[in-house]
Amino acid sequence: MHGLRPYDWAPGWLNLYWSSLALFDTLAAVFLIRGKRRGTDLACAIVATDLAANWYAVYGIQHSSLAAQPGLQRLTVFAALVLGTAPFIRRHLTH
Repeated sequence: MHGLRPYDWAPGWLNLYWSSLALFDTLAAVFLIRGKRRGTDLACAIVATDLAANWYAVYGIQHSSLAAQPGLQRLTVFAALVLGTAPFIRRHLTH
């Protein structure tokens, strides 16, 4: 589905959060392309909150598990990569 409520099974606030990522991901990319540290900060905030939202959706709403959700597995690895490399990348960016 499309729009602000793409997932029928998820509460409105979660749909709104996931939809807002289109704006926040773009903003983080713009900051990073311009060499700004706030790009890494925003990317870390996005990936951390997105991971938390997805874990909540899988465990709290869908009553599933990490083993049954390859998308969540990939997101967890990606989050570890972003959060693990951000301090090193941030050093090379400007305020």
